Amino acid sequence: MTPSPGHPSRAWNWAALLLLAGSLVLGCSRDQSITIATFNASLNRDRAGGLIEDLRGPDNAQARAVAEIVQIVRPDVLLLNEFDHDHDGEAVRLFHRNYLAVSQNGRPPIAYRYAYHAPVNTGVASGLDLDNDGYLDGQLSLKNATVVITL
Repeated sequence: MTPSPGHPSRAWNWAALLLLAGSLVLGCSRDQSITIATFNASLNRDRAGGLIEDLRGPDNAQARAVAEIVQIVRPDVLLLNEFDHDHDGEAVRLFHRNYLAVSQNGRPPIAYRYAYHAPVNTGVASGLDLDNDGYLDGQLSLKNATVVITL
């Protein structure tokens, strides 16, 4: 699996996703179909590097549960939300190697060839009081990512 770099511009993010989707559609004949799935994995942690630590071994119950669901559904393209972002894509590689590519509860492993990850704007200050509580909303950092992985 080849992860992409983690900090391209927003325009490049969309361009890469559109190129990926277009190549998948054009690569399919009329007899073939592709399965696209999205999953809110909640594989995010309170501190930088926490997810990487959790995914280094094959014992994380949450990651095993997410991987088993992916192995059951077996999408050709998978969008994972709420996945910790790290610039080098190590968490994505570890999740693939230690969880997706390993049988979970007897399910056949699934191997993806490509991965794309980018930070999302969760928590970026809006400058607005969105819930009328007298405070400006959005004080978190850009620590979450969206991950797209494909066969």
